[in-house]
Amino acid sequence: GADRRGLALHGCQDAAVRGLRVDYDPLPFAEALVTGVDWASRAVVARIGDGFAMPPAGGPTKAGGEQAYFAILWNPGPHALRSTHYWVADVQPVPNEPHSVSVVADQNFHDWNVIQPGSTRMTVPVRGIAHRHGAGAVIELEGNRDVMLEDMEVWSAPWFACVVQHNEGTVT
Repeated sequence: GADRRGLALHGCQDAAVRGLRVDYDPLPFAEALVTGVDWASRAVVARIGDGFAMPPAGGPTKAGGEQAYFAILWNPGPHALRSTHYWVADVQPVPNEPHSVSVVADQNFHDWNVIQPGSTRMTVPVRGIAHRHGAGAVIELEGNRDVMLEDMEVWSAPWFACVVQHNEGTVT
């Protein structure tokens, strides 16, 4: 179900998970490169990356548990990528520009200064399946003892990776 994101181990002892592959289909996001800013429309133009489906047109549905609706802007930082929430009001295909969308910001977004067309990347939410039932980790390890994860691959929104807390012994 939409409220389940992958694997949750709570209160286990001597658990091992090997060869786990998590691949959401359809993905709740599409990766893109910001190619322009349309100030009059409060929107960025973003080219959807190869291998990602075009997100459906429209804004947040507020159905099926969908909550806060945002994209993430990614920019180079001194040590790693820096992220900025981009609150989304609407997503529309750009006429005559294949694989490009106009991502309109809602009134809560004000950080226009972080957007650098040609270098800022964007994780665009997919209407109706992104942000359902709030943020949640794909992998949760909580209150366990001696847990081993080996050869794992997770394809999910980048901010929903792992929560590891309150474990004892060895977590490898």
